[in-house]
Amino acid sequence: LVLNRASLITVREKISRRYLQTLQIKSPIYLTADPAFLLEAASHERVVEILENEGISYNHEPLIGVSASQQIHHYAFANLKTMQEKYYEYVRLMAYIADYLVEKLNATVVFIPHVVAPYDDRIMSMKIYQIAKNKQKIKLLKGKYTPEELKCIIGKCEMFIACRMHSAIASTSMYVPTITIAYSQKAHGIIGRMLTQEKFIIDIRYSDFKFLHELISKIDLLCATRDQIKEQLKDKISDTQKLALLNAELVAKLIKNDARCLK
Repeated sequence: LVLNRASLITVREKISRRYLQTLQIKSPIYLTADPAFLLEAASHERVVEILENEGISYNHEPLIGVSASQQIHHYAFANLKTMQEKYYEYVRLMAYIADYLVEKLNATVVFIPHVVAPYDDRIMSMKIYQIAKNKQKIKLLKGKYTPEELKCIIGKCEMFIACRMHSAIASTSMYVPTITIAYSQKAHGIIGRMLTQEKFIIDIRYSDFKFLHELISKIDLLCATRDQIKEQLKDKISDTQKLALLNAELVAKLIKNDARCLK
């Protein structure tokens, strides 16, 4: 009812467009991209200041970023019955992965909260930290930062594990090889198909007992092909940013045409 009365509809990936087409929407539909791909990162100097204030050094050893999610367990582990079980299984597995990254790659693992309200991902990061073994090499961002600052911090990482959609957009648009933990179609449509990174997506809705094995396997593959992935992202991000800008261009054209009609 609403969409058929719209003058313009833009969708950020093909899955959504196909769904609207099955609804036989008559309004014009354009495939664009998520505007977050256009977000400017903060300056290098500002990020150096933030990392120093947080007690994080990135000059001596590789940084691997993780955006843990305070909500994602709701969609995960269908084999477990209660939310409490799902919550602690997610904490346990992410702590194992943090330790694996430290021990295998001699990296510093930084938990970068991408949401602090109404759900605070810093709480989840702390839960994971508390049961991890290698606490001396695991760091938590504790402050509140702007999207631009978070994007530049993520850009300093050699690798990123994203449990939040827009943290994956931030990392890939900074050409950081990324594993995305998906809980809906948006990750498959945007990161998987638009950026051709489907092989580095794990859908937590369906993985259950295979989650840990899948994640370790993808970490190993990401390490082995990191340079190629960076080049792939450089090829794709420019076109994706043009599609993201198309949102504004289409709206501007619509407004201009409407203004002419009013004269």
